[in-house]
Amino acid sequence: VILMVVSVAIGVSVSTSFLKRVNRFSSVDTATRATGVAEAAIEKLLLKDIATLSGYIQNNTCGSDCSLQITGIDGIVGSATVLLSYLGNSSANLEVNLKQSEVYEINLSGYPNSKNVSVCWNTPVSGNYPSIFANYIYGISGSYNVVSYAYNTSGSLNSGNGFTGATANNGYSNCFTVIGQSNPQLLRLKTEYADINAVVIPAQGTAFPKQGILIESIGTVSGISKKITVKKMYESVPYEFDYTIFQKSLSEPLSN
Repeated sequence: VILMVVSVAIGVSVSTSFLKRVNRFSSVDTATRATGVAEAAIEKLLLKDIATLSGYIQNNTCGSDCSLQITGIDGIVGSATVLLSYLGNSSANLEVNLKQSEVYEINLSGYPNSKNVSVCWNTPVSGNYPSIFANYIYGISGSYNVVSYAYNTSGSLNSGNGFTGATANNGYSNCFTVIGQSNPQLLRLKTEYADINAVVIPAQGTAFPKQGILIESIGTVSGISKKITVKKMYESVPYEFDYTIFQKSLSEPLSN
């Protein structure tokens, strides 16, 4: 009897452990499928141009283009629904992910004249301290102007680069102010020494123009949902553009 009780107990324990593993694997598989169908729905919309996506937002509908259903070979059905909205187009702060050797361009066409913009970030807890370089471009066609800003993170070991030290403001440990001009066009941001997540803050009572399209897709399989978010930015000029605007000669390269 004792042996039977022990055997049953061991059997139940093994069965319970096995069922838990099966359930865990099943949950992981379902979550992976939900993520996959969400990504597939986004990929379908990324093939559309900005004008088409803007039309969907303005009309408040994109019909079948904003939904997707996939049935697996095992008969399990995955579905996804996509929501579209504008990036920017509000008084909210713009979150920008700055990477070395890349440029992040912010559209300021339509931003109020002579209104400042603040660029802020927090000091990293480890690693190299970033420095941020900005080109503020303003004016009208045939008469554009550019003002440059270069700031080190407070406490940076790279103070010998000639950049100005950022100061704490707006709840962040590092900030600098871009002085507003007439007919603002673009703010182009770069980071040196390290990647950094920063924010661009509009002047009080103002709003940033549209920056692109935010695509949010929610995929669902067997009651499990996963959300994927992608930003489709407006077209921008490449990194090398900043070197051309400082050219002093039309015939000699690298005259800047």
